[in-house]
Amino acid sequence: MAEPDTEPTEEHLPPSRRRRSGPEVDDWALLPTALDEGRIWLAWLVRLRWLALFAQAVTLSFVFRLLDGVPALVVWGVAMAVLVAANLWTTGRMAANEVVDPASILAQLLIDVGALTAFFAVGGGPDNPFTPLYLVHAAMAAVMLPPRMALTVLGAVVLGYAGVFVWHLPLHYER
Repeated sequence: MAEPDTEPTEEHLPPSRRRRSGPEVDDWALLPTALDEGRIWLAWLVRLRWLALFAQAVTLSFVFRLLDGVPALVVWGVAMAVLVAANLWTTGRMAANEVVDPASILAQLLIDVGALTAFFAVGGGPDNPFTPLYLVHAAMAAVMLPPRMALTVLGAVVLGYAGVFVWHLPLHYER
């Protein structure tokens, strides 16, 4: 007697993992599945970080005279280097086609919050007009992460913002 084919058929798969084709496919079929979601968020974070790095470089070219000397430039440069390294590492990891878990997204957002805190600490602290960018990371965490992890990012945002009230280098407008 021949062995029946034990390969699972598409009917055995959950609806979110079944192939969709033909005219009956609606717009909902184009939404990512849970397995794809982490990769999509990570790809967006990488793109946003490249954009942020470009904006930081442009900003630095205009405000470097206002900063508090070489230590501020070193901190700014190190923070940018960390962001570049994080993006390169993340891009390499995404090429490996691994499943991206929420902890990876959490780590990426915490790196960004840490870099923002470094930029604000050497760039005027709470007087920096870009401090509302902290809210962007809190909002992204609320959308991308489970509630407890989103609260972790929110806690980092609150600590970072409170920290720049306690310690920051002033901007020197008189220069």
